[in-house]
Parts: sequence; C-alpha cells; structure tokens
Amino acid sequence: MRTRLPVKLKVAVLSSALTFAILCLFAIVVGTVAENRIVAGFDDDLRASVGELQDKIRLERVPGGYTLTESDRAELAGYAGGNAIVRVIDRNNHTKWTSDPNVSLGPPISGVTDIGSLRVTSRELVVPTDSTGEGTFDQPFQIPTTPVGYVQYAKPEHSVQQTINRVRLFLAFGVFGGTLLAFLGGLVVAERAMRPIAGLTRAAREVARTRDPDITLPKPQANDEVADLAHTFEDMLRELGAAREETEETLARQRKFVADASHELRTPLTSILANLELLEAELAGEQRDMADSALRSSRRMRRLVGDLLLLARADA
Repeated sequence: MRTRLPVKLKVAVLSSALTFAILCLFAIVVGTVAENRIVAGFDDDLRASVGELQDKIRLERVPGGYTLTESDRAELAGYAGGNAIVRVIDRNNHTKWTSDPNVSLGPPISGVTDIGSLRVTSRELVVPTDSTGEGTFDQPFQIPTTPVGYVQYAKPEHSVQQTINRVRLFLAFGVFGGTLLAFLGGLVVAERAMRPIAGLTRAAREVARTRDPDITLPKPQANDEVADLAHTFEDMLRELGAAREETEETLARQRKFVADASHELRTPLTSILANLELLEAELAGEQRDMADSALRSSRRMRRLVGDLLLLARADA
C-alpha cells in the first residue's frame, strides 16, 4: 500500500529540494571562486613580504663572500613574527640565518610552492658590483651579478585553510538555512493554496452524507484554478439537482398513473366479479368450470390492482 502524503507536504518538499539544488550549485561556484581568491591573496601576501625582505636586506662584504648585517637580522626577525618562517641561504643551499632551525623550507624555487604543510616563496639576494666585478656599494653605475644567496619566506597552509573552512561553513549554513526557509515557505504557500480545496472536500462529503445537491459551496477569493474547480463543482451540483427534480417528477407521474389506473380498474373488476358469480351459480357442467376459471382470474386481477393501489399510496 502506497504511503499517503499530503499535497502541501509534497509541494514543500519539492520546493525545498529545488532550492537545495540551486543553492548547492551556487555554493560550489562561489566557494570555488572564493577559495581561489583566498589562496591567491595568501600567495600575494607571501610574495609581497619576501619582496620587501629582498629590498630591505643589505649584505656586508666579508673575506670570501658576504654576510648579513645586524639590521638585516633585525628585519628578518621582525618578519618572522607570528607563524611565519624566514630563512636566508647561500648559493650552495647552506643556511645563513633561520627563524626555526627545525623546519626545512627546501631548495629555493621560483614562485610559490608547497613544502610539507608550508607555502614557501623565495627571492634572490644580489649585491651591486661594478663592471670589473669588484664589489663597491657607492659606485653610481651598478649592475646585478649572479645571486649570492636567497631569502625564503613561508607560512603554514592551515592559516589559509582555516579561512577556507570558515567560508565553506558559512556557505553550508547558507545552503541548509535557505533549504529550511524554502521548506517552511512551501508549507505556508501550499497551506494557503489548499485551503479552498479543503472547503470543497468538506462540501463534497456533506453532499455524499445528505444526498442533497443544494448545499452552498465556499466561494474562493482568488480567480485561479481552484476557483474554476469550485465553479465546475457548482455546475455539477446544479445539474444533479435538476436531474433529481426531473426524476422525482417522473416518478410522481408514474405513481399518479398507477393510482388512477388502479382506482379506475376496481369498479369494472367488481362488476365483472359480481356477474361471474351470478353466472357461475346458474351454469352447470363444463360451462360452470369455465365461469369458475374466469372468476378466479378476475379475483387475482383484483388483488393485483389492490396491491398496485396500495403501493402507489405508500410511495406517495
């Protein structure tokens, strides 16, 4: 046996299902765009920070190469605040300075890359030289040479992942909240739409109970399909009432005819019976038998006419 579900519940479920599908598609599109923007913004922050470090670091010449100045170390320590990790390496990937010796940022790679759970970006460290290759910091015409090292800047991915998770949670609440509102709204709309139909259903049950087609139906306020149904129902009841009146008139005419015919037949039958009784008394032999048979038939006919008259009066 199929489960009976109210129409208003079906409408609410259908509207909420469609809303859920639309909101899911919207959330996927918006979530994808937002996640890409968040990741791109995170990477841009990494590039901007490592670019600032690249511009602020001033290397100091020492025998056999270059080293970080005290101001460089202070700048690096300042940028390493929070959950950021900063490292300076030479061209041979030897660490010159790091904010966290226990974390490896991998070899310097152009752009932003993933190293474990970290997002890492690297920039070259160069020193100005003259055309002869002698390093002088006050030479007015300077060109960059081969990089002497790299500065690496990294942040854990969980920071950006937390932001993405918050966006996903917000979108999920939006999807389920919108679906719930669509379900409740569908219930309210379906309840209002089904209210006139419920009135018509009660009227139809009353007609079935009383067999009276003259019952007044509730008048729908809106001019819609429900109003058309109500008008059609009224027309049907009006036609049923007319057919009922015609049937009653026909039956009344039939009862009147049966009563009149029965009443009119009683007098001649009485006369026939009286004559047959007199005739039977005067005849003998085979003729008496024939008169007796006619008398019995007449009596039977009189009983039938009496029954028809009684029936007609009972129907009336």
